[in-house]
Amino acid sequence: MLPIIKEVKSILAFARKAFTKGSFRCIVQYVNGLISLADKTVKKISEASSEIRHQSELNYAITEAKCEQEMLTKRYLEKARYLFKNTPVYLIIDDTLVERNGDTVQEAQYHHDHNSGKQIKGHQFFTALLWTPLLQLPIFPELYSKNTDSKIEMAQSLIDRLSSLKIKIHTILFDSWYSDHELIKKCLKMKTRVVCSIMTNRKIKLHKKRRWQSLSFISERIHSQKLNETVVKGNTYQTWSSIVILNNLPSVKMIISEQTNKDDELVGKAHLISTNIDNDAAEIISAYKLRWKIETYHRDIKQNLGFATVFFARREGIVRHSILATMAYAVLSLFMSRNLTKTPAFKLELFLEHPKHECLQQTTFFRVWWHIVLLMYRSGKSMTIGECCAYLKEKSTISLVREIVVIENKPDRLERFEEVFIS
Repeated sequence: MLPIIKEVKSILAFARKAFTKGSFRCIVQYVNGLISLADKTVKKISEASSEIRHQSELNYAITEAKCEQEMLTKRYLEKARYLFKNTPVYLIIDDTLVERNGDTVQEAQYHHDHNSGKQIKGHQFFTALLWTPLLQLPIFPELYSKNTDSKIEMAQSLIDRLSSLKIKIHTILFDSWYSDHELIKKCLKMKTRVVCSIMTNRKIKLHKKRRWQSLSFISERIHSQKLNETVVKGNTYQTWSSIVILNNLPSVKMIISEQTNKDDELVGKAHLISTNIDNDAAEIISAYKLRWKIETYHRDIKQNLGFATVFFARREGIVRHSILATMAYAVLSLFMSRNLTKTPAFKLELFLEHPKHECLQQTTFFRVWWHIVLLMYRSGKSMTIGECCAYLKEKSTISLVREIVVIENKPDRLERFEEVFIS
């Protein structure tokens, strides 16, 4: 039995015009299956659904049926613009790899896997995430191969698209692979801050000095100067900072941060820049740590939403499945966000953060009491994507059981029960 999660159809209403009526019905069922079923294949979703007659019907909707992808993307981003209205938004850019073998799989090629350091055959997707503390919406992934634009060009196109749709981005985050000067300059034209890491083979010029030096040379010698101790969310970093010039870019703020364990052994070192030269080390580290949110997103869609386990050989199916898995994630994120903002603790937090209640916030009673409230609020906020999948499945099953129980005619009630739970 495929649980009918009512939130799926209501949240995906923006996508209706991009599909035919029959295809949209199948798409809703497919997203339902990606969220609620353990075995997330076209075959199992088709068998579990009472609305799909045969597996071929769902397979056709995903791989061949008419889909106005440009319209779908535009309507999705317009919805995102509405949801993020008057909210500082972070754009996190990255890519992810899905292993795929077989000569018949279209667009599969060898890519370098940063985690293993090996060449892996499969599909690489350019990914991005619109992030705020309350809501995270992923951008539809783009399949990257030797037949497509480069990932830097994909990032530039995305920034242009967001700008044309008037989605205001506060900060753009990416790792050293994307720290291309043309991409950074495009971000600066949008008056958007960039916080990113850079490779140590880059040449930099220290502020007010004329000589270019490699970052690795400077990084190896920072201990000849006094380092600052910077604490970010309970973690302590030793940091060096300076205003520097990178080739073809205006002045940026650079920090080199080191983190050691209790035995004083180096466990992490980062070379970060911010295009806002007024940022201090704590602000830059705090911002860059948010980049990890997209790694969590990659893990969630692979482990919980079938992004890496559902198999399609044709390019159309590969691309559409990646989009539908992304839409499933957006459904879950929106559901969690909407439920969070309905909690009394959240509404109380908004009320008490108003400037006119500042005097109340200074009292000892308030601080103790508010600490307890925040603990309760954060415990409700910490639902993971996997937990949300399980919650919505259970919620829809309970709702269905209630619908059956209220059927007064016993034969009709038994027939409906057998239809749902046995057939």
